[in-house]
Amino acid sequence: MARLVVGLVTGAVLVYSVTTARLHGDIRYVLACLRSGEAVGISPSETFTHRPYFYRWFLYCLDQLGTGPTAVREAVLRGAGVLLCLATGLALRAALRRRLPGREADLAGAAVALVLALAPRTDFLQPEWTAALLSVLAVAVVLAGERPLPAAALAAVPLGLAVMMKYSTAATALIALLAVFAADRVRALLLAAATAASSVLLLGFSLWSGSREWQWVRDMPQINQGSLSRQGVRPGELLTRSVDFLADRAVLSPVLLLLPAALLLLLACQEDRRRRTEWAVLAVAGAAVWGWARSWCRATGSRTTAPRCRWAPPRCGGSRWRAGTGRGGGCRWVSWRSAA
Repeated sequence: MARLVVGLVTGAVLVYSVTTARLHGDIRYVLACLRSGEAVGISPSETFTHRPYFYRWFLYCLDQLGTGPTAVREAVLRGAGVLLCLATGLALRAALRRRLPGREADLAGAAVALVLALAPRTDFLQPEWTAALLSVLAVAVVLAGERPLPAAALAAVPLGLAVMMKYSTAATALIALLAVFAADRVRALLLAAATAASSVLLLGFSLWSGSREWQWVRDMPQINQGSLSRQGVRPGELLTRSVDFLADRAVLSPVLLLLPAALLLLLACQEDRRRRTEWAVLAVAGAAVWGWARSWCRATGSRTTAPRCRWAPPRCGGSRWRAGTGRGGGCRWVSWRSAA
Protein backbone atom coordinates (compact mmCIF):
# COMPACT_ATOMS: atom_id res chain seq x y z
CA MET A 1 0.00 0.00 0.00
CA ALA A 2 2.81 2.39 0.90
CA ARG A 3 4.55 1.73 -2.41
CA LEU A 4 1.32 2.41 -4.28
CA VAL A 5 0.87 5.74 -2.53
CA VAL A 6 4.49 6.73 -3.16
CA GLY A 7 4.15 5.73 -6.82
CA LEU A 8 0.94 7.72 -7.29
CA VAL A 9 2.38 10.81 -5.62
CA THR A 10 5.59 10.58 -7.66
CA GLY A 11 3.61 10.11 -10.86
CA ALA A 12 1.43 13.11 -10.06
CA VAL A 13 4.51 15.27 -9.43
CA LEU A 14 6.08 14.18 -12.72
CA VAL A 15 2.88 14.84 -14.68
CA TYR A 16 2.55 18.26 -13.05
CA SER A 17 6.17 19.04 -13.92
CA VAL A 18 5.72 18.01 -17.55
CA THR A 19 2.50 19.96 -18.06
CA THR A 20 3.38 23.17 -16.22
CA ALA A 21 7.15 23.71 -16.48
CA ARG A 22 8.51 25.53 -19.50
CA LEU A 23 11.79 24.94 -21.24
CA HIS A 24 14.72 27.20 -20.46
CA GLY A 25 15.57 30.01 -22.85
CA ASP A 26 18.77 28.26 -23.95
CA ILE A 27 16.76 25.24 -25.10
CA ARG A 28 14.26 27.46 -26.88
CA TYR A 29 17.10 29.23 -28.66
CA VAL A 30 18.54 25.94 -29.92
CA LEU A 31 15.08 24.73 -30.98
CA ALA A 32 14.41 27.98 -32.83
CA CYS A 33 17.69 27.64 -34.70
CA LEU A 34 17.00 24.02 -35.61
CA ARG A 35 13.39 24.69 -36.63
CA SER A 36 14.36 27.71 -38.68
CA GLY A 37 17.08 25.73 -40.39
CA GLU A 38 14.66 22.89 -41.08
CA ALA A 39 12.17 25.35 -42.57
CA VAL A 40 14.71 26.39 -45.22
CA GLY A 41 16.07 22.90 -45.79
CA ILE A 42 19.19 23.05 -43.59
CA SER A 43 20.27 19.95 -41.70
CA PRO A 44 21.11 20.16 -37.97
CA SER A 45 24.62 19.21 -39.05
CA GLU A 46 24.93 22.59 -40.78
CA THR A 47 23.04 24.80 -38.30
CA PHE A 48 25.11 26.71 -35.75
CA THR A 49 23.49 26.80 -32.31
CA HIS A 50 26.61 27.11 -30.14
CA ARG A 51 26.15 23.43 -29.32
CA PRO A 52 28.17 20.48 -30.67
CA TYR A 53 27.01 18.15 -33.40
CA PHE A 54 25.54 15.28 -31.40
CA TYR A 55 23.62 17.50 -28.99
CA ARG A 56 21.99 19.29 -31.92
CA TRP A 57 20.84 15.97 -33.33
CA PHE A 58 19.68 14.75 -29.91
CA LEU A 59 17.43 17.77 -29.42
CA TYR A 60 16.30 17.70 -33.03
CA CYS A 61 15.19 14.06 -32.75
CA LEU A 62 13.27 14.75 -29.56
CA ASP A 63 11.62 17.74 -31.19
CA GLN A 64 10.31 15.54 -34.01
CA LEU A 65 8.15 13.64 -31.54
CA GLY A 66 5.66 16.50 -31.15
CA THR A 67 3.56 18.67 -33.40
CA GLY A 68 1.19 21.55 -32.90
CA PRO A 69 1.51 24.69 -30.78
CA THR A 70 4.74 25.54 -29.02
CA ALA A 71 3.35 24.72 -25.57
CA VAL A 72 2.34 21.24 -26.74
CA ARG A 73 5.71 20.55 -28.33
CA GLU A 74 7.51 21.71 -25.20
CA ALA A 75 5.35 19.41 -23.07
CA VAL A 76 6.17 16.51 -25.40
CA LEU A 77 9.88 17.32 -25.10
CA ARG A 78 9.70 17.35 -21.33
CA GLY A 79 7.67 14.15 -21.33
CA ALA A 80 10.24 12.45 -23.55
CA GLY A 81 13.00 13.62 -21.25
CA VAL A 82 11.19 12.20 -18.21
CA LEU A 83 10.71 8.86 -19.98
CA LEU A 84 14.44 8.77 -20.74
CA CYS A 85 15.13 9.37 -17.04
CA LEU A 86 12.83 6.53 -16.00
CA ALA A 87 14.38 4.16 -18.52
CA THR A 88 17.88 5.06 -17.33
CA GLY A 89 16.85 4.59 -13.71
CA LEU A 90 15.48 1.13 -14.49
CA ALA A 91 18.69 0.21 -16.29
CA LEU A 92 20.75 1.32 -13.29
CA ARG A 93 18.46 -0.60 -10.93
CA ALA A 94 18.89 -3.78 -12.97
CA ALA A 95 22.67 -3.38 -12.98
CA LEU A 96 22.91 -2.67 -9.26
CA ARG A 97 20.75 -5.68 -8.39
CA ARG A 98 23.69 -7.83 -9.47
CA ARG A 99 25.88 -6.26 -6.78
CA LEU A 100 23.56 -4.89 -4.06
CA PRO A 101 20.52 -6.08 -2.13
CA GLY A 102 17.28 -5.54 -4.04
CA ARG A 103 15.97 -2.75 -1.83
CA GLU A 104 19.18 -0.72 -2.05
CA ALA A 105 19.29 -1.13 -5.83
CA ASP A 106 15.64 -0.06 -6.10
CA LEU A 107 16.23 3.04 -4.01
CA ALA A 108 19.38 4.00 -5.94
CA GLY A 109 17.70 3.60 -9.33
CA ALA A 110 14.60 5.51 -8.26
CA ALA A 111 16.62 8.32 -6.67
CA VAL A 112 18.78 8.83 -9.76
CA ALA A 113 15.76 8.77 -12.08
CA LEU A 114 13.84 11.33 -9.99
CA VAL A 115 16.84 13.63 -9.56
CA LEU A 116 17.23 13.75 -13.34
CA ALA A 117 13.51 13.99 -14.08
CA LEU A 118 12.89 16.76 -11.54
CA ALA A 119 16.01 18.75 -12.39
CA PRO A 120 15.50 22.54 -12.44
CA ARG A 121 14.45 24.02 -15.77
CA THR A 122 17.87 25.71 -16.00
CA ASP A 123 19.38 22.20 -16.29
CA PHE A 124 16.70 20.00 -17.84
CA LEU A 125 17.59 18.87 -21.40
CA GLN A 126 20.74 21.01 -21.35
CA PRO A 127 23.98 19.44 -22.63
CA GLU A 128 25.24 18.92 -19.07
CA TRP A 129 21.98 17.20 -18.09
CA THR A 130 22.08 15.02 -21.18
CA ALA A 131 25.70 14.08 -20.44
CA ALA A 132 24.71 13.08 -16.90
CA LEU A 133 21.88 10.93 -18.27
CA LEU A 134 24.20 9.21 -20.73
CA SER A 135 26.86 8.73 -18.05
CA VAL A 136 24.38 6.98 -15.75
CA LEU A 137 23.36 4.76 -18.65
CA ALA A 138 27.03 3.93 -19.31
CA VAL A 139 27.56 3.02 -15.65
CA ALA A 140 24.51 0.75 -15.79
CA VAL A 141 25.68 -0.96 -18.98
CA VAL A 142 29.27 -1.57 -17.86
CA LEU A 143 28.19 -2.99 -14.50
CA ALA A 144 25.42 -5.15 -15.94
CA GLY A 145 27.51 -7.12 -18.45
CA GLU A 146 28.71 -10.61 -17.63
CA ARG A 147 32.15 -10.13 -19.20
CA PRO A 148 34.11 -6.91 -18.59
CA LEU A 149 35.46 -6.34 -22.10
CA PRO A 150 32.17 -6.51 -24.09
CA ALA A 151 30.41 -4.53 -21.34
CA ALA A 152 33.05 -1.80 -21.49
CA ALA A 153 32.92 -1.68 -25.29
CA LEU A 154 29.12 -1.27 -25.25
CA ALA A 155 29.16 1.29 -22.42
CA ALA A 156 31.76 3.35 -24.29
CA VAL A 157 29.08 4.42 -26.78
CA PRO A 158 26.86 6.37 -24.33
CA LEU A 159 29.88 7.59 -22.38
CA GLY A 160 31.54 8.82 -25.58
CA LEU A 161 28.31 10.59 -26.51
CA ALA A 162 28.34 12.18 -23.06
CA VAL A 163 31.72 13.69 -23.88
CA MET A 164 30.38 14.95 -27.21
CA MET A 165 27.41 16.78 -25.68
CA LYS A 166 29.51 19.88 -24.98
CA TYR A 167 33.16 18.70 -24.85
CA SER A 168 33.46 20.18 -21.35
CA THR A 169 31.11 17.37 -20.35
CA ALA A 170 34.16 15.14 -20.49
CA ALA A 171 34.28 16.00 -16.79
CA THR A 172 30.89 14.34 -16.32
CA ALA A 173 32.15 11.23 -18.10
CA LEU A 174 35.24 11.24 -15.88
CA ILE A 175 33.08 11.33 -12.75
CA ALA A 176 31.18 8.32 -14.12
CA LEU A 177 34.51 6.53 -14.56
CA LEU A 178 35.36 7.30 -10.92
CA ALA A 179 32.04 5.75 -9.87
CA VAL A 180 32.78 2.61 -11.87
CA PHE A 181 36.32 2.54 -10.45
CA ALA A 182 34.86 2.43 -6.96
CA ALA A 183 32.87 -0.67 -7.89
CA ASP A 184 35.19 -2.51 -10.29
CA ARG A 185 38.69 -1.32 -11.18
CA VAL A 186 39.14 -3.62 -14.17
CA ARG A 187 35.89 -2.49 -15.78
CA ALA A 188 36.75 1.14 -15.09
CA LEU A 189 40.12 0.88 -16.83
CA LEU A 190 38.61 -0.96 -19.79
CA LEU A 191 35.81 1.60 -20.02
CA ALA A 192 38.31 4.47 -19.90
CA ALA A 193 40.29 3.03 -22.81
CA ALA A 194 37.16 2.22 -24.82
CA THR A 195 35.67 5.68 -24.18
CA ALA A 196 38.86 7.38 -25.34
CA ALA A 197 38.60 5.47 -28.61
CA SER A 198 34.85 6.04 -29.02
CA SER A 199 35.20 9.77 -28.31
CA VAL A 200 37.84 10.14 -31.01
CA LEU A 201 35.68 8.19 -33.47
CA LEU A 202 32.56 10.21 -32.64
CA LEU A 203 34.45 13.49 -32.95
CA GLY A 204 35.88 12.38 -36.27
CA PHE A 205 32.41 11.44 -37.50
CA SER A 206 31.00 14.83 -36.48
CA LEU A 207 33.83 16.64 -38.27
CA TRP A 208 33.26 14.52 -41.37
CA SER A 209 29.47 14.89 -41.35
CA GLY A 210 29.31 18.61 -40.53
CA SER A 211 31.15 20.66 -43.14
CA ARG A 212 31.75 23.55 -40.69
CA GLU A 213 32.02 21.60 -37.46
CA TRP A 214 35.81 21.96 -37.17
CA GLN A 215 35.54 25.70 -37.65
CA TRP A 216 32.94 25.91 -34.91
CA VAL A 217 35.03 23.71 -32.60
CA ARG A 218 37.89 26.20 -33.00
CA ASP A 219 35.66 29.26 -32.68
CA MET A 220 33.75 28.31 -29.54
CA PRO A 221 36.72 28.51 -27.11
CA GLN A 222 37.56 31.93 -28.57
CA ILE A 223 34.09 33.16 -27.68
CA ASN A 224 34.65 32.40 -24.01
CA GLN A 225 37.05 34.82 -22.33
CA GLY A 226 37.61 32.42 -19.43
CA SER A 227 38.11 29.25 -21.45
CA LEU A 228 40.74 26.71 -20.49
CA SER A 229 42.67 27.34 -23.71
CA ARG A 230 43.09 30.99 -22.70
CA GLN A 231 43.65 30.81 -18.96
CA GLY A 232 45.01 27.30 -18.49
CA VAL A 233 44.49 25.11 -15.44
CA ARG A 234 44.73 26.81 -12.06
CA PRO A 235 44.84 24.06 -9.42
CA GLY A 236 44.34 26.52 -6.57
CA GLU A 237 40.93 27.50 -7.93
CA LEU A 238 39.54 24.00 -8.49
CA LEU A 239 38.29 23.36 -4.95
CA THR A 240 36.97 26.90 -4.60
CA ARG A 241 35.05 26.63 -7.86
CA SER A 242 33.67 23.25 -6.82
CA VAL A 243 32.38 24.59 -3.50
CA ASP A 244 30.84 27.63 -5.20
CA PHE A 245 29.20 25.49 -7.84
CA LEU A 246 27.80 23.02 -5.31
CA ALA A 247 26.41 25.88 -3.23
CA ASP A 248 24.80 27.39 -6.30
CA ARG A 249 23.32 24.07 -7.41
CA ALA A 250 22.11 23.29 -3.88
CA VAL A 251 19.83 26.33 -4.02
CA LEU A 252 18.13 24.87 -7.10
CA SER A 253 18.43 21.19 -6.08
CA PRO A 254 18.38 20.91 -2.26
CA VAL A 255 18.99 17.16 -2.51
CA LEU A 256 22.66 18.04 -3.06
CA LEU A 257 22.83 19.17 0.56
CA LEU A 258 22.71 15.49 1.47
CA LEU A 259 26.01 14.76 -0.29
CA PRO A 260 28.32 15.46 2.70
CA ALA A 261 26.15 13.39 5.02
CA ALA A 262 25.96 10.57 2.47
CA LEU A 263 29.75 10.58 2.10
CA LEU A 264 30.28 10.48 5.86
CA LEU A 265 27.81 7.62 6.17
CA LEU A 266 29.57 5.74 3.40
CA LEU A 267 32.97 6.22 5.03
CA ALA A 268 31.61 5.14 8.40
CA CYS A 269 30.31 1.89 6.91
CA GLN A 270 33.74 0.94 5.56
CA GLU A 271 35.57 -1.30 8.01
CA ASP A 272 38.72 -1.45 5.91
CA ARG A 273 40.84 1.67 6.43
CA ARG A 274 42.33 1.34 2.95
CA ARG A 275 38.87 1.22 1.39
CA ARG A 276 37.81 4.23 3.45
CA THR A 277 40.82 6.18 2.17
CA GLU A 278 40.02 5.22 -1.42
CA TRP A 279 36.47 6.54 -1.10
CA ALA A 280 37.71 9.81 0.39
CA VAL A 281 40.24 10.23 -2.44
CA LEU A 282 37.55 9.51 -5.03
CA ALA A 283 35.29 12.14 -3.47
CA VAL A 284 38.04 14.76 -3.55
CA ALA A 285 38.90 13.79 -7.13
CA GLY A 286 35.27 14.17 -8.12
CA ALA A 287 35.15 17.65 -6.58
CA ALA A 288 38.35 18.60 -8.42
CA VAL A 289 36.95 17.37 -11.73
CA TRP A 290 33.78 19.34 -11.11
CA GLY A 291 35.82 22.45 -10.46
CA TRP A 292 37.80 21.91 -13.65
CA ALA A 293 34.56 21.62 -15.57
CA ARG A 294 33.38 24.92 -14.09
CA SER A 295 36.58 26.60 -15.25
CA TRP A 296 36.00 25.48 -18.82
CA CYS A 297 32.31 24.97 -19.48
CA ARG A 298 31.06 28.54 -19.91
CA ALA A 299 31.33 29.13 -23.63
CA THR A 300 28.55 31.50 -24.60
CA GLY A 301 28.94 34.59 -26.69
CA SER A 302 28.34 36.07 -30.09
CA ARG A 303 31.67 36.31 -31.89
CA THR A 304 32.05 33.65 -34.53
CA THR A 305 33.06 33.63 -38.15
CA ALA A 306 30.73 30.72 -38.84
CA PRO A 307 27.25 30.95 -40.36
CA ARG A 308 24.73 31.14 -37.55
CA CYS A 309 21.16 31.28 -36.45
CA ARG A 310 20.66 34.38 -34.35
CA TRP A 311 18.04 36.61 -32.81
CA ALA A 312 17.09 39.48 -35.03
CA PRO A 313 15.14 42.67 -34.17
CA PRO A 314 11.34 42.39 -34.22
CA ARG A 315 9.88 42.89 -37.66
CA CYS A 316 6.30 43.21 -38.90
CA GLY A 317 4.98 43.19 -35.34
CA GLY A 318 6.48 39.84 -34.35
CA SER A 319 9.73 38.19 -33.32
CA ARG A 320 11.75 36.65 -36.08
CA TRP A 321 14.61 34.19 -36.28
CA ARG A 322 17.11 34.10 -39.10
CA ALA A 323 18.95 30.99 -40.21
CA GLY A 324 22.23 31.58 -42.02
CA THR A 325 23.75 28.96 -44.24
CA GLY A 326 26.65 30.79 -45.85
CA ARG A 327 25.18 29.97 -49.25
CA GLY A 328 23.66 32.50 -51.57
CA GLY A 329 19.91 32.78 -51.23
CA GLY A 330 19.91 30.50 -48.20
CA CYS A 331 18.51 32.94 -45.63
CA ARG A 332 14.97 33.95 -44.95
CA TRP A 333 12.85 35.19 -42.08
CA VAL A 334 10.98 32.52 -40.16
CA SER A 335 8.70 33.18 -37.23
CA TRP A 336 9.43 31.30 -34.02
CA ARG A 337 5.72 30.63 -33.68
CA SER A 338 5.28 29.54 -37.28
CA ALA A 339 8.44 27.41 -37.12
CA ALA A 340 7.01 25.76 -34.02
